[in-house]
Amino acid sequence: MRKFIIILIFIVFAATLLIGDEEYSFDLSSVKKKSIEYKGYIEFRPVLSVLNEDSRSYFLNFYNIEEGSTINEYNFNLLLNLNYEKGVFHVVTTSNLLLANKFDGWESKISFYESYISIKPSNLLSFNLGKIRLKWGKGYAWNPVAFVDRPKNPNDPELAMEGFVVFTFEYIKSFSGVLKTLSISPLILPVNESINSEFGDQSQLIFGGKIYLLLNNTDIDFMILSGKHFPDRFGIDLSRNISSNIEVHWEVSYIPDPKQSEKVSYLLGSRFLTKSDITFIFEYYKNGRGLSSDEVAKYYLDIDEAYKTFLQTGDETAIELLQDTTNPVFRSFASMSDYLYLRISQKEPFDILYLLPSITTIYNLIDHSFSVTPELIYTPVTNLELRAKISFFSGVSGSDFGEKQNKFRFEFRGRYYF
Repeated sequence: MRKFIIILIFIVFAATLLIGDEEYSFDLSSVKKKSIEYKGYIEFRPVLSVLNEDSRSYFLNFYNIEEGSTINEYNFNLLLNLNYEKGVFHVVTTSNLLLANKFDGWESKISFYESYISIKPSNLLSFNLGKIRLKWGKGYAWNPVAFVDRPKNPNDPELAMEGFVVFTFEYIKSFSGVLKTLSISPLILPVNESINSEFGDQSQLIFGGKIYLLLNNTDIDFMILSGKHFPDRFGIDLSRNISSNIEVHWEVSYIPDPKQSEKVSYLLGSRFLTKSDITFIFEYYKNGRGLSSDEVAKYYLDIDEAYKTFLQTGDETAIELLQDTTNPVFRSFASMSDYLYLRISQKEPFDILYLLPSITTIYNLIDHSFSVTPELIYTPVTNLELRAKISFFSGVSGSDFGEKQNKFRFEFRGRYYF
């Protein structure tokens, strides 16, 4: 009943605003002519990984493979975004074709990152159905309030990702007072074994949405997600420009759990631009769902025992079971509870045109392990981007980054936009 009341209040609030708004109309005079647009890129991305042969990740993934100390892989990507618009109808699809040569052979995969239809009867209202990226949250590297988005890779947070199948509508209105803009976006997320299975193994409808407010120069969002077989999730985020070159952001999520302790995650961050075009992005992330040091130690002990059994007897059962049942948190980009993120970049240093160097570091405050990633991006001609980066991982045995599969990883990317 509590869930139902919360969702009902959210929907009634949206409906009240819609009914009371005299500006809402089906204005056929605003119908646009038929148009088709496309854009995308082709990409070649070779990767060289120098393996950490003493790490538990290496034992788990290569226990029965004589792989050696390095892995080469070659990735070919074609990403295509198609937009079709006619009148109030708008169709969007973003697909990605991957062809990769990895240590275990060639593989190919076609993914639809987004594929949805949007109906916009007026400038105030739009209806959307299909696979959509909602992009909740203000954080750069992490987004604890992104309940309906896939986790970012902090070392490549702007990488295109796959959305989820949802039905949502958005009502947006501008004002002249302290409240500049109001946006309300309820959603329905269906779940079964073939659709949005990441949200559970029981068929259900999950309800939720987001309310956005622009108060003077402060952006504020309120989020909620709730279902019969899905734990409630509540979130708030905020972003504000303190000055023309300093921005601060904050977000917090709350997941009540009667069976365990309640989970609160939050992020505090800032973006600062100097007069010499150096950008600093700093974030602190408290992952309330992260694992404790004891849980991590227990997991590594299980790998040690399973690997020892394999070496002594050749029995792969225990290690295969670990591969299949490992807590998804261990595979995430923030498996523990406290992280710092810092990215420093400078546009065109020493007056070298079209060059953008940067360095990114992620530091685990619990076990003091870290990664460092220097990067260079160069755009010598229009639509061509060349990127080279190398990631180093450092930490003692049993630490987060000390147990990564790689000692370091070199990646080159050539991408042509069209």
